[in-house]
Amino acid sequence: MDTAKERNIPIRVGVNSGSLEKELVEKYHGVTAEGLVESALDKVHIIEEMGYDNLVISIKSSDVLMCARAHELIAEKTQYPLHVGITEAGTLYSGNIKSAIGLGIILYQGIGDTIRVSLTGAPLEEVKSAKRILKTLGLRKGGVEVVSCPTCGRTKIDLIGLANQVETMVQDIPLDIKVAVMGCVVNGPGEAKEADLGIAGGDGVGLLIRHGEVVKKYRKRIFWIHFVRNFLPGMSRSHNGERFFDVFPHLKVKKELEELLDMVFVTKVSMNPGRTHLRVYIESSRWIHKKNIFALEDEIERQCFPGIPMTVTVVEKFHLSEQYTPENFLESYRSSMEMELRNYNMLEYNLFRRSKIIFTGKDTLRMELPDTVISRQKSEILVEYFHKVFCERCGMDLKVELDFVEVKESKYRKNAALQIKQEVENVLKHAKLSGDQESEPKQEDTAKEETKKTSGDKKGEKTNEKKSVDKKQQKVRREISAAASDSAGTAIRMWFTAEILMEKRFRWRALPVRWVRLSSDVRLWMWKLVRSEMRKRS
Repeated sequence: MDTAKERNIPIRVGVNSGSLEKELVEKYHGVTAEGLVESALDKVHIIEEMGYDNLVISIKSSDVLMCARAHELIAEKTQYPLHVGITEAGTLYSGNIKSAIGLGIILYQGIGDTIRVSLTGAPLEEVKSAKRILKTLGLRKGGVEVVSCPTCGRTKIDLIGLANQVETMVQDIPLDIKVAVMGCVVNGPGEAKEADLGIAGGDGVGLLIRHGEVVKKYRKRIFWIHFVRNFLPGMSRSHNGERFFDVFPHLKVKKELEELLDMVFVTKVSMNPGRTHLRVYIESSRWIHKKNIFALEDEIERQCFPGIPMTVTVVEKFHLSEQYTPENFLESYRSSMEMELRNYNMLEYNLFRRSKIIFTGKDTLRMELPDTVISRQKSEILVEYFHKVFCERCGMDLKVELDFVEVKESKYRKNAALQIKQEVENVLKHAKLSGDQESEPKQEDTAKEETKKTSGDKKGEKTNEKKSVDKKQQKVRREISAAASDSAGTAIRMWFTAEILMEKRFRWRALPVRWVRLSSDVRLWMWKLVRSEMRKRS
């Protein structure tokens, strides 16, 4: 009491039908509105006698009519502020109905100063319901009100899904307007005449309505694009940590991903100026593998924006327990990092896999990389990526040190120039032979075109000769392959050059699988060789 007086803090006098005194229950032959009022006023008189009158009275019952009657009685007997609510209302479905009816009866009589919606659900849902009740009674302004018609035989669209999507998209737009969602284009404009804006869906078409008048008619695909681009700006505002499935209530995902998203909150949804890229910012108390993040992005694009060119990026942030240190987090999260880097850039992915990572301290990481040109160019990008993952994404402190280790020069590198020269000479030699062998069939083909109507035997001869040429080309390739050394890099360079010189193109399917698994350095060198050879040929 002394503390309340010192700080001028109001004291709430609360009476609940479930905890009414035994004496009053016996007096009124059960729990009644009169008993609730008498109990509350008795406590008020005790506090008044102690010399304090900064009070708030709250009398609640799960019985809607009893609660309404109790507030009518106490409003006649006191001038203290009243905190109104239907206690133990129930689940989201039944609780919202009971709260709306009870609070509607009480508030409509001008009784009540503050309200509470008591639901068996997230506190956020209680706030949403309370705001909607106040707005419905005209006691609160601001926010978009969504009205929609019931389904009927004329409905040609998914009206239920559309109405829910619209309500989700506009819930944070600070405009005091009414938006109508109609299921048909016949009665839609007339039924939406009281709304500021309206939409109505038909068979392959959609209408945009303003105060009951049709503004424009669109084909279904164009209608969706226009609608999303006009209403999505309202989503750029922060969602203040709403649960993921409150923001995306109709998103269907696999059970594994659904369990992960139950602990995820959406903090922000933003859109680029061109309305083609949506970013969803999420927070979670446990880390989520990148494969699940990629799957989530695909599902949002597919389900929320069907037929609309939209790219979705999920930006995650983790609030991990103290048991996670940079070292043990890297052990758990490394495969996720590799997947993310592989999806971003293969050079950096390969560099990360080849690196040796050592923790020299609790928050210090040393990364050993081979001392190559590519390593020195891409190392800073890897450092930035580590800071992004550990510091920005997970809230950890991490210092990254680089150490470049000299690579021992192999015998192949020492003799590379000589080997390449010999290989190219060998390939050119075989290619020249192949060209001479091909000249004769070409002359024969010309002669055959001039006399192609003469006999069918010559056509058969042409086919046999063409097969012979193919066999010769295959033989050349086999000889080139046999002449190559055991080094995969040497063999594939010879194959590249031969393909280019003989056919002016390269066929990946003709390449042995064991030669494809090369480092990024070798691949880069090969593409330079290809371009130079093609320039020479052209």
